[in-house]
Parts: sequence; structure tokens; C-alpha cells
Amino acid sequence: MIEIERRKYDRYVAPEEAFVRLQLGVKSILGQTKNISRGGLFFEYINRENPEKDVEKGFAGEIDIFSLKGNFYLPRISCKIIHGSELVPTNPITTVLKRRCGMRFEELTQQEMDSLISLLEYFKTPY
Repeated sequence: MIEIERRKYDRYVAPEEAFVRLQLGVKSILGQTKNISRGGLFFEYINRENPEKDVEKGFAGEIDIFSLKGNFYLPRISCKIIHGSELVPTNPITTVLKRRCGMRFEELTQQEMDSLISLLEYFKTPY
């Protein structure tokens, strides 16, 4: 039996210039946004501090979502980590350890939601 993915919101592919900065207390992680929805986002990052330890499920923090081209900037969005895992390298000789992280947005204000909806309109490509 094929399992159908059920999500509350449509996901959109993020353009290559879309990045996220996750702030967890004093720790900050910079990563590339892969997809986004009204409910959260998914990003990849290089774990330089502790390759054996991933970001932990349940941690709450804030993220900034931005474009390297300066097309958009959504600061200090409250979120919670819902999953994190190691990304298997496609090149067997690489020494770069990448991780991925799924975030759920928490308690967005109406202004933040309006900004997020505008950002999703900018992306336009359903995932």
C-alpha cells in the first residue's frame, strides 16, 4: 500500500539564494532553505561544531529567512525543531558533513504571516 503524504499546507521549493539563520540561545546556524510552507521550512547546513551531534528535536529558537540577492528578509520568526538528520554525501570522498533540519513556525503574528504569504508568492513553485 502506498502511503500518501498529508500536510496541512503546500510546500514550495526555495530558490538557491534563500537562506536561514537559526538562533538557538548563543548558538547560530546558517543554512540553505530547501522548501517552505505556511507551517514551517526545511533547510540544510554544514555542522562544523560537533559532527556527531545534530540539532535536537524540540529545541525552540528564532530564525531569519533571507535572500543573498536581497529580495526578501523575514527576521526573528519563532520556530521549533521537529526533526534533524545527517545528509548522506553524494560524493564518497567528501569530508564535508551536511545536516538537514525541519522547523515548524510557532505563534506567528498577523504581520509575520502576511510577510510569509508574500514570500511564498515569490517562490511560486510547488514542491
